[in-house]
Amino acid sequence: MKKILNTLSLILLVCCMTVAFTACTENEHKTITTAYAKLHNVDESEISFTCYAEFNGTHILILNAMYPDALSSEIVDGVVFNHSQIKTFDVYSNGEFYSLQEAFDSGLVTHNNLLTLRKIYNPQFND
Repeated sequence: MKKILNTLSLILLVCCMTVAFTACTENEHKTITTAYAKLHNVDESEISFTCYAEFNGTHILILNAMYPDALSSEIVDGVVFNHSQIKTFDVYSNGEFYSLQEAFDSGLVTHNNLLTLRKIYNPQFND
C-alpha cells in the first residue's frame, strides 16, 4: 500500500510540474519576453523564465537567473511561498509587470489564485 501511495504521489508531483511549466503558450511566452526586454532594455535572448500559472490572462512567473542559494519566503495575503533561492514571483498582465503583492492588491490575483499557485509551486507545503 505504501508503494502505491508513493507512486501516486510521484504521479501527482509530475502532473503538477507539467501544469506549472506549460502555463504559457508559445505566443504568450514570446509576448512576455518581448515586453520584459523592452522594459529593461536588454536583448530578448538574455531572458529566460518559468511560467507557473495563468489566471484570466494574468501570468505568474519567475525569471531564470543566477540567484544566490538561500532559503527565502514570499508572503501574500497570508499565503507563504518558499523559494530555494532569493527570488520572487513576477506577474505579467495586460502589457504590465507587477510583483505578486501588487497583482493581489490590484485584484489581478485572488486569494484562491494564491492557494492554487502554492499547490503548484510548493506542493510539499499544502495541507
